[in-house]
Amino acid sequence: MKRLLFCLYLGVLTSQSIFGQQWSAEEVKKQLPLIYKVVNLPLGDNKYHITTTFDTLPLNHPLYKLVKNHDIYLSYLTSRYSHIDYTNIFTPEVSFAQADETFRKTLASDTLLNRCFLEMATYYLQAQGIDVKGISLTPKPAITMPTLLQTAVRFFDRIEATPNNHVAWYINLKTNPEYDQSEVGNQPLIEAFCSQAIMNWSFTPTWRQLHYEGEFYEEVKSFNARTALLTTKKDWREVVRPPIRDLMAKSKELEKVLLAEYELSKEWVGFTLVK
Repeated sequence: MKRLLFCLYLGVLTSQSIFGQQWSAEEVKKQLPLIYKVVNLPLGDNKYHITTTFDTLPLNHPLYKLVKNHDIYLSYLTSRYSHIDYTNIFTPEVSFAQADETFRKTLASDTLLNRCFLEMATYYLQAQGIDVKGISLTPKPAITMPTLLQTAVRFFDRIEATPNNHVAWYINLKTNPEYDQSEVGNQPLIEAFCSQAIMNWSFTPTWRQLHYEGEFYEEVKSFNARTALLTTKKDWREVVRPPIRDLMAKSKELEKVLLAEYELSKEWVGFTLVK
């Protein structure tokens, strides 16, 4: 029994030495390849699809809850602010082991993604009382809710009126075949926050049961009429996107969602919301 307790004590000491109260910037960067893993999804007929997902960190890892609870945030940074060419990494002739090794090396060498990850992870670690040496962060930008809304509305590709006063929403994300990268600005951590807030909102029953005021619904219906005779996506975007985003910028529901998400994450997100 004494030996067991001694081993457990050593395990606690080892854990504390690995995940202490002070990290270096290089140690933080080394975590990026560790939070992802390559998985082999069977498709049947001896065919497989190799893709990536988030790996499971130890429960005592300081970034465990970040990875577990904010995968949408991380996914946005990986898809939007990296130079990873997935088509060259995941090809039929490449083995699972080779793809995994290449992907992790690519993550480690991606300068843009590492810069975003280091900044985000440093804010997160500092919120837990862990100091990070070797990085000098600029003060978090202070932004107002109207400014935050202007970033958030760019994730709405289009909305359409459907029968019974319902509205169909289409999100402008990289997984969307019609994704328009030019519509999103160069504010990685603010954009990732908005992406997470909107996607989390879209997964809730509240999203599907929203009650729309008559004026809002009629405005959305007018978008349908304006696009009826348009034949190209370019024409559609030029005509409809500006009024759609003006409409969403006034949405009290979207404002509530952003504020609720901010209250949950304000200790570590990359901006300060001010009135």
